[in-house]
Amino acid sequence: MPEVRVKKLLIAVVVVVVLLVAGYFLAAGIIETQAKSVARSLKAAGQAMSMDDIAPWFEAGSRAAASALESASALADKSDLQRLAFYDTVGWKTDPTGMKQFAAGKGDLFSRLMRISAMGPANFGVDFRAGMNCRLPKVLPSFPGFRMLLSIEARTLADAGQYDSALAVLGASFRLANSLAEPLLIHKLVEVVGLDTAFALTGRFAPHAGSAAVERLATILGQFDPTPKLAPALQSEGVMVREALALAQTFYPFAEESPDAALTTPAIGFLPLREYALLRQLQAQKEQLAIVELPWYEANVRLDRSEQTMGGTGLLAKVARYGVANLRPFYSRMERYTAMRDAALLGLKAVEFRRRAGRVPERLDEFAPDAPVDRFSGQPYLYRVEPAGLLVYGVGSDGNDDGGDARKDVVFRVRL
Repeated sequence: MPEVRVKKLLIAVVVVVVLLVAGYFLAAGIIETQAKSVARSLKAAGQAMSMDDIAPWFEAGSRAAASALESASALADKSDLQRLAFYDTVGWKTDPTGMKQFAAGKGDLFSRLMRISAMGPANFGVDFRAGMNCRLPKVLPSFPGFRMLLSIEARTLADAGQYDSALAVLGASFRLANSLAEPLLIHKLVEVVGLDTAFALTGRFAPHAGSAAVERLATILGQFDPTPKLAPALQSEGVMVREALALAQTFYPFAEESPDAALTTPAIGFLPLREYALLRQLQAQKEQLAIVELPWYEANVRLDRSEQTMGGTGLLAKVARYGVANLRPFYSRMERYTAMRDAALLGLKAVEFRRRAGRVPERLDEFAPDAPVDRFSGQPYLYRVEPAGLLVYGVGSDGNDDGGDARKDVVFRVRL
């Protein structure tokens, strides 16, 4: 009798194990079929779905420009970056003499940056086939320093009354911000470049510069267009994430940034959960690519809904978020820079109207009847004449008109 019971127990265990294994692979197969369906719809829409598809984006730039940027980066150590940060904030007022001396000592770096800014996009040859474990170039931490040095040089030239030259230097800042070819680098660059100072100085110096210098800067600003880079950035990151998921690979950005990484990284080792993460990544990418085709005022509600579907605290919710890009901060920053560019171009038009008409325009439609709408509101940009000059501004990502508060609105102020 005991032998019969043991035999029955073993049979029951084998049956359970077989059912579990069958269920394991059946669940994985069902989810994989759904993922393939979403992948086919993305591919049919012309989206990049493989490493070969994204390769041209990582080969479009100039190796010479990349080499020049890397050599420039070697000329700015950590102490230089700290000094630049000081002069870029309070130092230009509290220690103008020291600022000019420091800038003069960085003449070689400055001249290189000016040459590089005329070279076009750079290609750093990121090993994108390493998936999300590829490392971004060392030059990126230097980018804020590049921008700050150019701002300091522009201030120094303006103090000497050389406003045309000051605008040319600010133009180099905007060119450098558009200088990286790879979508993942553009994604990272938006976080570090910080162009607010360059825009602020543009509004301060433009009224004192000649029309030709203002027009040249307006042309450069017109070429500064972050928005089209949103879709390639999402697609290239998606390809890398899927490559990593297929290999059950731990990819560093998420392991470092996600508080759920300790739980979800081992979970991805289970095939059904890995297929589920892949399915949710594809579904989210399809949704996000549709969102970024729209200006913020149309996309914000859809973005809210998309984020709600990715909510939850359970294991499945955490696995679903594992490979999904956090779109909101990146998208809002890109839209903010686009709105800032639009506001600056309108402000420069107001400067030229004043030069021609001999008076400050009273309304936006006087100098820009065909002005673009504010990407955050869908309404015309707001315009106001102030005692010290004029103001063109948009409402910012919260959609509220805060009266031109630079901490909340997207503000371009012209000092007259």
